[in-house]
Amino acid sequence: MIQTAASNLLLTGPSGVGKSFLLQNVVKQLAGLRCRGFISEIIVDSSMRAGWRLQGLNSEGGVLAHTDVDFSHRMGKYGVDFDLFTRIVRDELRLDVPADLFVIDEIGIISSWDPKVEALIEQVLSSTVPVVAIVREKGEGFASRVRFKERRRD
Repeated sequence: MIQTAASNLLLTGPSGVGKSFLLQNVVKQLAGLRCRGFISEIIVDSSMRAGWRLQGLNSEGGVLAHTDVDFSHRMGKYGVDFDLFTRIVRDELRLDVPADLFVIDEIGIISSWDPKVEALIEQVLSSTVPVVAIVREKGEGFASRVRFKERRRD
């Protein structure tokens, strides 16, 4: 069972409503805090979504998913650089490095591909450090467990 700290803020909503944009602005406004985590940005090609870029707040970044890249991991029409994802998550969501806030964009399909990533996110959500995270609105699995745990809290 996922235990979440009372100071976590989990955002959910339909694709394209501006959740990641909001999260990027939160990070900018909190520039004086030690923020750890990662944010994403849509890659647009010819006015169409072609993929996403993932950026660690204190580490590397790169193209996470793209229609023109053929990685072994796939999410619909997108090839996903799962190695990049796991490196950024493991670098950024470390509880042994001081942080005032954890930022996660997003808890969704990709994070559910590795039980170690799920466990790390659960540890961060259960820690005493506040978390601001986007949680995938649809689907089952890990994101669903996180969403419904927050709804059941007293």
